[in-house]
Amino acid sequence: MMKEILRASTIVGAGSLATMVSGLIRNKVIALLLGPTGMGLFGLFNSTLSTASTICGMGLSTSAVREIAQAKASNDATRLSVTRIALTLSSIVLGFLGALIILVFCRPVAQLVMANPSYSMAIAVLGIGVWASTIHASQMALLNGLRRLADLTWVTALASFSGMVAAILAVFLWETDGVIIAVVSLPILSLSASCWFAYRIKGLAPSKLTWQSLFEPIRSMFTLGMVFLLTAFMAMGTQLLVRSVILRSLGIEATGEFQAAWGISMLYISFVLGAMGTDYYPRLTAVADDPQAVNKMVNDQAEAALLLSGPVILGMLTFAPQVITLLYSADFVNTADLLRWQVLGDIFKVASWPVGFILLAQGRAKIFFCTELCGNGIYLAAIIIGLETFGVRAAGIAHLACYGTLFFALLIIAYRITQFKWLFQNTFILTALSLFAALVVAGHWFKFASPILLGSILTSLACVYASVRIVSGMSRNSSPLAPKP
Repeated sequence: MMKEILRASTIVGAGSLATMVSGLIRNKVIALLLGPTGMGLFGLFNSTLSTASTICGMGLSTSAVREIAQAKASNDATRLSVTRIALTLSSIVLGFLGALIILVFCRPVAQLVMANPSYSMAIAVLGIGVWASTIHASQMALLNGLRRLADLTWVTALASFSGMVAAILAVFLWETDGVIIAVVSLPILSLSASCWFAYRIKGLAPSKLTWQSLFEPIRSMFTLGMVFLLTAFMAMGTQLLVRSVILRSLGIEATGEFQAAWGISMLYISFVLGAMGTDYYPRLTAVADDPQAVNKMVNDQAEAALLLSGPVILGMLTFAPQVITLLYSADFVNTADLLRWQVLGDIFKVASWPVGFILLAQGRAKIFFCTELCGNGIYLAAIIIGLETFGVRAAGIAHLACYGTLFFALLIIAYRITQFKWLFQNTFILTALSLFAALVVAGHWFKFASPILLGSILTSLACVYASVRIVSGMSRNSSPLAPKP
């Protein structure tokens, strides 16, 4: 199992690496040319696009993966092909409706998000990105459900690098006015790549297709997708609201600092979380009715996620100021404390994701929605309460509070559903990683030791331990946590 997880992580990680490198270069250029103000605009436009695309997608990008994975596991070629066509047609209709709605309501959206109706034209242009993102998500769901990892990686890499070039050219030529073009170019190029690779899939066309045959997969995807839509909309809307609250309370520069920290946080763990969504979710769906298989797979994935991300997390905590200056500019140096709090929360984010996928794989969308509602409520409330006292750092503290609470809540819920038990070895890894991270952060705050030296030592120890555990698991061609006979 460890070998399979690492293989998937390596393939998907290649695409994540492409996204990371292109994103870092793009953000560096925007930061150098436009400063925190440009990054703030980029973050607000991006959040608006993501939120609108999430609403228009109706949750199909999540529910379709489950539907396609189940059809593939049952070896039902007809069901698989009908689901593909139903998904594509639905996304085309939803994409056009979304673009039309953005165009009609561009002025109120500009007032709500940007606190300035003069951005109405830029918001209207985002409608093109919403249309492209909606259809692109459906094609990625098809590739994901079929576990075509190499195709997914190629799509991600091609879209990331071409989008980076387009964004840099837009900002260089038109400066602040080019930010909207930089945001919209990525979904358009992503759609071109995903449609090409989805088109290349052979053997999925049914011999006979009727509207009646399309109704069942559409109904199934929309029924489950509606709850996923509410969950995703809540998460994206929370991020948009957080940026808006920071903008109104602390100004556009603080919004840019938050965007910088959030971007780094999302980039450096994307190879772990991306592998979960791309490979782990379809595999877990295929065995969702077998509690013993589910529990073993979740523990295996959690161990791999913590081992792979642990050294990166400790390294990020150690070199936060240097990373921020390298990836952005010296103007963002005050973002270091925010980033450290954000990274501490990422420890529990990585740990909670494998457990949370149990709810998705079993189609328990309502329970999943309730857990996300609580987590986002804690996150938003902590930010609003803490902004006056902690400034923009409150966003990082809230991130830690959100995922720390969510992790323990998911353990309790998973136990009630599948009798899931978090194994001792994973508890040991999580505890050790948390203690190491706390020591690194304390070293920076209280200066009781050389922070760089202390962090480097602890990061090296984590690397050695992770390497030993991974090699041990691969040598047995199974998870090192597998019970002994």
